[in-house]
Amino acid sequence: MVEGLDLSAIKGAYAGRGSDAYHPALLKFRQFLLRGLAHVSHEWTLVCLAWNFKRMAMLRPKSVQRA
Repeated sequence: MVEGLDLSAIKGAYAGRGSDAYHPALLKFRQFLLRGLAHVSHEWTLVCLAWNFKRMAMLRPKSVQRA
């Protein structure tokens, strides 16, 4: 059965993802602390903000980092 599968398309799709694929565990986020859709939505927004701030800090130019 494995011989009949063409995995080249799947491998190509995963290869294009790169190393910056988002994973919440990179920020030590394991589970939601609050219950309810509204609370979880707010909590997820905070996780995304933290991720974006971290990325902005890593991507800013070296000249700005020294100032």
